Amino acid sequence: MMETMGNENDLETRVQVEEQQNSNGKMTVVDHRSERSLEAEDVRNVRREWDAKLVWSICNQMNQGEWGDEMMDTLEKLCSSRLKTKHVNSVVRQLDNVDMALNFFHWAGTLAGYSHSTYTYHAILERLGASQMFELQYQLFQDMHRQGYQISVATFNIVMVSFSRAKNTAGVLDTFNRMEEYGCSPNAFSFQCLIRSLVWSGEILKATEVYRQMLQFGFLPDNFTLNGLIDGLCNTGKVDLALIIFQDMEQRDFNPDAIAHAAVIRGLDKEGRIEEACRMFQEMTGKGLPAVVSTYKGPMGVFSKKHSLQHYAFKNAEKDPGSPAAG
Repeated sequence: MMETMGNENDLETRVQVEEQQNSNGKMTVVDHRSERSLEAEDVRNVRREWDAKLVWSICNQMNQGEWGDEMMDTLEKLCSSRLKTKHVNSVVRQLDNVDMALNFFHWAGTLAGYSHSTYTYHAILERLGASQMFELQYQLFQDMHRQGYQISVATFNIVMVSFSRAKNTAGVLDTFNRMEEYGCSPNAFSFQCLIRSLVWSGEILKATEVYRQMLQFGFLPDNFTLNGLIDGLCNTGKVDLALIIFQDMEQRDFNPDAIAHAAVIRGLDKEGRIEEACRMFQEMTGKGLPAVVSTYKGPMGVFSKKHSLQHYAFKNAEKDPGSPAAG
């Protein structure tokens, strides 16, 4: 027989307190069980302790057992009428098995006195997406809508991230395009997720179109998104377009980082545009940016062996001592 959580009633009794006003007019709460006064913060700590223990007990039972009548009976004894959305949210995220998380989510929704929230739906959508269970994720998305819970840009972003992590760019794009159908408008994160997915899948020109759309909505990309876009353009021979975007960001008071500079320099170098590459390098060093930068691919230098940009830049600096590369 599965064990139930011990001392749950004791913890619950400790938080069944009443407010009393002391002689100084300060509100306190009285714990009748221990016959001592507790400040409100102490009571909140006790409640947090109880919440954490309930979540742990549910997860412990479910991680060790199988779903069925016996498990549901055990959960009924553990939860009784005390289950709240914060507990469901935590359990769904912490359970080892996504199928058990889904079973628990559906079971909790049948309890008298309990109703799911937008946040519990978001929790299960994230779990399903992380396991690439996209059909079930879509069903829960539709169920969320039918039940009248708010579908927001955050909901769409969860689904987009799921597809993005699975390298499913078509899914990311389809989800992005369906926002308007639900009365939602993309935010900066939505655009960034779509741009990154398009870049990773090699759809560089489409990513550039989305970048322009992002600007029209009043958003700017973060450095990670901008770096990926510029690097993708340079790697596909579209250096001039990368330069336009680079300069556009500077005009908008956005400072591209060392990775963006390095990507443009390498793109120019690859095309044999050495003087332009050296000018960019001098700008880079003049801003105090490192000539070798760390990326998710490892260290990335800005020079090719063929053209020896570093030598070229400093040779020019010797002719012009006032240049940034001269130090």
